[in-house]
Amino acid sequence: KFRLPFWATSQHASSQHACGACAAMSFSCASDALAVLESPAAPAPAPYTLALGMGVRDPSARHALEMLRRHQATWMPRTWLGHLLMYQCGRSAPAWLANVSSHCVSTWPERLIHNYRLGAELLRLLYERMPHYRFYAKIDLDTIVYPEALALYLQAHAADELHYFGSIESTHRQRRVPRAHCANFGYCQPFDYAQGGFEGLSHKALRAVVTGGCFDRIGAVPCGDDKLCVWHAEDAALGVCAAMLGFQLTTCACFFPWGPCSVYNTSSCARRLCERPLSIHKVKKADWFDRWWPLGRGVSGVFSLSRGG
Repeated sequence: KFRLPFWATSQHASSQHACGACAAMSFSCASDALAVLESPAAPAPAPYTLALGMGVRDPSARHALEMLRRHQATWMPRTWLGHLLMYQCGRSAPAWLANVSSHCVSTWPERLIHNYRLGAELLRLLYERMPHYRFYAKIDLDTIVYPEALALYLQAHAADELHYFGSIESTHRQRRVPRAHCANFGYCQPFDYAQGGFEGLSHKALRAVVTGGCFDRIGAVPCGDDKLCVWHAEDAALGVCAAMLGFQLTTCACFFPWGPCSVYNTSSCARRLCERPLSIHKVKKADWFDRWWPLGRGVSGVFSLSRGG
């Protein structure tokens, strides 16, 4: 069986940092994404390993309920994971999400291009409400997380280092701050950013982003005639923040920005799906979730919410 290594990381500024950390954890670390996974059995994750935040405008909407129930029944019940749900005030979070910290915000932008404020607020809430965790991530409602693989991945990184990690599209191009705004940002070099499905930060990196004022500086720069205005999208805004603060994105081939193959034809996943994927984004339908959850764990069959497995 072909295996794509779940830890196959590369850092655009320097891949040696990520690989060196893997080697220190007794992993065979290679930049070749086709290498075979050779690792010891994963030790139990430490308490307060990872806190995940999710923004959902209306958690009581039918589709949101379908997806949230699946999250709660599959990857969420881990004692070492923390959860935070942010939603629009006037809506309500389901009572059965009692183990999730929830918070409402009064405004929710209609246009995606202005949602950097939501991203900034979600990161602030994670930092202030869950200060004891080692790592943090912002995820979307349509993201599946594979917690045990994530825990093993995070053991290769230090929470007291500036670590920014997540998914990146294969067709992704580095962005550049418009030259007219270089002085406003204090930064003018090309930068990479994690796609919205999974944006991860170490505790030190989250503290730097939340307390460094970079989102305020981003918000102070108007879009003007720039129709793309990439720095006002929340995932790109975080990438700008990281670049302004002096740290860069570490990517991993197994944070998938979308499903790399067909869940209705699993033979199409050969040489495309990691043996241990970390996350899969753009799982838009409940039926897709029910098929991706077991497939990403190497289990045959289809997940059933009624059976819980």
